[in-house]
Amino acid sequence: MPLETGLHATGLSRSYGAGAARVSALDDVNVHLHTGRLAAIVGPSGSGKSTLLNVLGGMDTPDAGHAALNGIAFTGMGSRKLTEFRRNHVGFVFQFYNLLPQLTALENVELARRLPSHHGVDVQTSAQLLDRVGLGDRADHFPQQLSGGQMQRVSIARALAKRPALLLCDEPTGALDSASGVEVMTLLIDIAREGLAVVAVVTHDPTIRDVADHVVEMRDGRVVADSHPPVS
Repeated sequence: MPLETGLHATGLSRSYGAGAARVSALDDVNVHLHTGRLAAIVGPSGSGKSTLLNVLGGMDTPDAGHAALNGIAFTGMGSRKLTEFRRNHVGFVFQFYNLLPQLTALENVELARRLPSHHGVDVQTSAQLLDRVGLGDRADHFPQQLSGGQMQRVSIARALAKRPALLLCDEPTGALDSASGVEVMTLLIDIAREGLAVVAVVTHDPTIRDVADHVVEMRDGRVVADSHPPVS
C-alpha cells in the first residue's frame, strides 16, 4: 500500500458474542480522516461510534478490514506491536479526564511527555504545552483545584505531549458546561488546523457537528453519511 497521509480504513467489521447473542458493532465501515481537518463521528448510542474509535486507536482489533495511519498498517499487528503503535502514534482525550489526582497539572503532562515520541526528537516542554492550552498559570495546581474545562485542557496537553499523529477524543465536552465546552472545542479545532495530527472526536454534542470540518454519521454499525462542510 503506498504511503498516504491521514487515517484510512476500509471494510472494518467487529462483532461481539456468539449465536443469538451476537451483536454487530461495525459492519463494513470505510472512513478516511485527513490531517488538518477536525472530524466528528456522530450517531445515537449503540451506533458503533465507540467501537470505531477503539479500532482506529489500536485499542481493539477488527474481525475484518484494514486501517493505516500515515501509511502504517496497524490492524494486522500483534498485541505487542499494537501497544507500541498506540504509545508512539496515538493520543487520547477522554470524557472524564483521567488525570492522576496526586500530581499537579505540570506533572500530569510531564509523565506523558517522558514516553518516546514517534518523531524521535524532543518536543515542547510540559510548561510550553500548558501554555499552549491556556493554563500556564495553573501548572502547580492539582486536578481538584481546577474546573472541569481546565482539567480537560490539561488532558489535551497531556495527549499532545508525545506529538501524536492521531488525536482521538471520546466525548471531550460531555462532562462540561456549555462555556467550557466551547473553549475545549475551539482548542481542538485550532490543533486540527495546525495540520500536525489527524483529530477525530466521537460525540453526541450537536454543536461539535456544526463546527467540524468532516462529519461521519453512524447508525447500526454502519456509516450512513460522510460529509465535508467547507472550512470557515
